[in-house]
Amino acid sequence: MRLSVALVGFFIAGCSSTPTLIEVPVLVEVTVYETVPVPEALLQPCRVSLDQLETNQDLERALGEAILELRQCTADKVAISELE
Repeated sequence: MRLSVALVGFFIAGCSSTPTLIEVPVLVEVTVYETVPVPEALLQPCRVSLDQLETNQDLERALGEAILELRQCTADKVAISELE
């Protein structure tokens, strides 16, 4: 009987104070998408400069390359304009 009285005393003494709760901060990550305007310099027309050409074959080759570059550049500009 004494043992059970002692145990009850220990339980009551242990429960007499409640532990203080510590609030743990919560880390929250938020992704924000922002639309920014395209710089006007990227929307300017494309320009291709031709180096000094020595033969007609050089001119023909350079002209073909310039046309391809202009077409690709123009397609890029159109795609950029459509994003806005």
